[in-house]
Amino acid sequence: MDKVSKLGISFSWRSLGIHIYRSTLLALENPSYVRFLVNYDKKQLAVQVCDKKETGSIKVSKATDKTSVVSSVVMLKLIWKLCDWDKKDTVRAYGKLYPKNHIVEFDLNNIEIISENEFAVESI
Repeated sequence: MDKVSKLGISFSWRSLGIHIYRSTLLALENPSYVRFLVNYDKKQLAVQVCDKKETGSIKVSKATDKTSVVSSVVMLKLIWKLCDWDKKDTVRAYGKLYPKNHIVEFDLNNIEIISENEFAVESI
């Protein structure tokens, strides 16, 4: 599977954004709202489809060609503290779909550092 079709998410401290890849949103059937679930012990993050009324729901912005930005400064700070990443880095993780639960799970121990130029292209 090439990188374009992988289920991905990236985190940028500079833009204070969590970028959910279009492939991830398509796998989740283009939800309007998602919530983040964190397993602190395993350093895993899950993106789960939810309704607007559910606790922790976050509106998914209109997707660009490759990503949709989700604004959650609180979640971004929590992830950065949990993983102890360098704030100048932009980080990417790939996930696994659990269709019955409408969840994509990401292992934050297994990440890639994205260069500034690569991130700019992904965010267009």
